This record gives sequence, structure tokens and C-alpha cells, in this order.
Amino acid sequence: RSDSTVDCLIDGNSRKWKFELLQDLFWQDEIELVMGIPLGDSRNQDKLIWHYSNNGSFTVKIAYHLIKI
Repeated sequence: RSDSTVDCLIDGNSRKWKFELLQDLFWQDEIELVMGIPLGDSRNQDKLIWHYSNNGSFTVKIAYHLIKI
């Protein structure tokens, strides 16, 4: 599905890949690659950080200066 995201493939309680779901969606060699990706044990929410600015926020001004380099 086009609206699916990676977090749908992870069991929120056990913090492990949902193997059965992976089997429904991917070929075996792809499943092995996905399952080889380590999952962190942090339960914190992800957040976007723009590493080109001091405060982590994206601005068009900074992006403009980056493309001029």
C-alpha cells in the first residue's frame, strides 16, 4: 500500500519486526535484509531534524544557500 510506513512493520510492544506481515509483503531475500536492520529500544517519538541549521529547523533561506555552494 502506498500509505504504509515502516512503523507498521514493527510490533510496538516487543520492538521486533512483524515477521508474518513481512512474509505477506516481501520476497524471502528482502525479508532477510529487513530483519537484519536493528531496531532501537527507544519508545520516543521520531522527529525531523535539519542538520544544516543550528536549531534543527528547515528554512528556505538555508536551503537556498546550500544550493549556491
